Amino acid sequence: MAYVVQQEDIELLKRPEKTLFARLELLNKSFENIEQLEGELKSDDYSIDADSDIRRTYNLNLHIKDSTFLIGRGKKIWFDKYIRLFIGIYDFRIDDIRWYPVGLYTFDTANYSYDATNKNLSLACLDRVAELNGIRNGKLSGIPILVPASNKEGVITKKSKIREVMIKTLIELAGITKFRVGNMGALVAPDVPFDDTVPYDIEFGTGATVWDIIKALVGLYPGWEAFFDEDYFVVQQIPTYLSDPVVLDAKTLAPLVISENNGVGFSEVYNVTEVWGKELEADRFAGSSSYALGIMNGNSIETYTLAGLGSPAITSLTDGAAFAFKATATNTDRATFIKINTFEAYSLKPNIQAGTIKSGITYVVRYTGGETPFFTLLGEFQAAAVAKLVSQYPKADKINYDLENEPTDNISYIVQPDNPFCSDFEDMGEIRDVKYGSDYEMIESNDLALQRARFENWKSSDWKNTINLTMIDIPWLNVNQKIEYMSESGETAIYLIKTKKGSSTGGTMQITAVKFQPLYPF
Repeated sequence: MAYVVQQEDIELLKRPEKTLFARLELLNKSFENIEQLEGELKSDDYSIDADSDIRRTYNLNLHIKDSTFLIGRGKKIWFDKYIRLFIGIYDFRIDDIRWYPVGLYTFDTANYSYDATNKNLSLACLDRVAELNGIRNGKLSGIPILVPASNKEGVITKKSKIREVMIKTLIELAGITKFRVGNMGALVAPDVPFDDTVPYDIEFGTGATVWDIIKALVGLYPGWEAFFDEDYFVVQQIPTYLSDPVVLDAKTLAPLVISENNGVGFSEVYNVTEVWGKELEADRFAGSSSYALGIMNGNSIETYTLAGLGSPAITSLTDGAAFAFKATATNTDRATFIKINTFEAYSLKPNIQAGTIKSGITYVVRYTGGETPFFTLLGEFQAAAVAKLVSQYPKADKINYDLENEPTDNISYIVQPDNPFCSDFEDMGEIRDVKYGSDYEMIESNDLALQRARFENWKSSDWKNTINLTMIDIPWLNVNQKIEYMSESGETAIYLIKTKKGSSTGGTMQITAVKFQPLYPF
């Protein structure tokens, strides 16, 4: 629901007095406009939150004269209807009303009251996620649903693509045919293909909803969001907005601000994030392993041979089988291979760098069959990662100290010199947050754990540098838009809007915005 802002819209905001109107369009299930009310809005309030499952809510009170707008089957307010809302501002220059879309909603509650002088219809509206999360619809049958990591087709393994599973969920379980779904996944390493497959089996039991499946798929990789944009369902990467323009500059914004509250929730700020993922399961644990150097096709290789894998004896390598082993040596810059008993050795992916496998540490690898079999390094026996927010990349002595003292050597440094919460500032120090259990125990690899640690660190540092503004209501202003603001301290900075709450008829709104950091870590 992107509105293209014109200079006339900005000029209209500066007028000291405005005449407001409302237009309500009733839509059928095909999203066709079947009826319209204009100018009858008595009061309203709304909320838009970029971080909430239900992103948009709207409550309004109408004075109605047409009895067909009553509640009931065959009436215009019923389960089979949607409502699209517009707010209008009269512009004397064109002697007409400029209309601004404020969302498409489904009904949550509806009440009608009547007396001798009033005929009031009160509506509480939610965006269409309510049709997926169980509020209005979306609950699935009690039969468990499994989203497999791979689907077997004869002897060929066909991986489950995240985007394909998402689209199938939308169409078959929710009846949604209008969508924009991005290609979710991760670039593991420059020399490894983009991984867009479901990394592990996901099961949903009794009471699950369509939204539970969508959230689980979106949550496989950090930095993705799902929401309704009018009648389209959107799954996309959370934009960094690095190249997006500022919709309101500091000079334009200043006369629209009523008050400012600039603060930091100290108890919610963390600059070191530790993530503990799934304790990896292995089908077999190697009783012993050995390390050897060799030559393959003229190239130097190193091979870890796993033996003592218990009984019954392994007669063939099964697609998807996971093996745990304790490394007897640290890998070097040579190509790395895994060999099970006397079977052929296959390459280990991603093409790991020197020192990834460390002597004395237990790792889990997973076999993938097909025309070109290979092993995937899932990580240490329990996936773990640490992300640290710093103002500059640490020197060797600090890195060595962290490698010795952190619970894992899977450490990432997020360098943001302008962030006030950096852990290497003397007046800050390290403030640690430990994430585990719940959704985190679904993280199966060190790579995914590191991505999640960086994402959670961003949310607990960048997102806590916020400003709260009470402003004149701006109907077309939306979340995830950039504004420029000069605070009471005299500092001019760019902020990204995360929430917007207010009342069009009341004429004011409150926004929460985070200080814009272009160096997002995901």
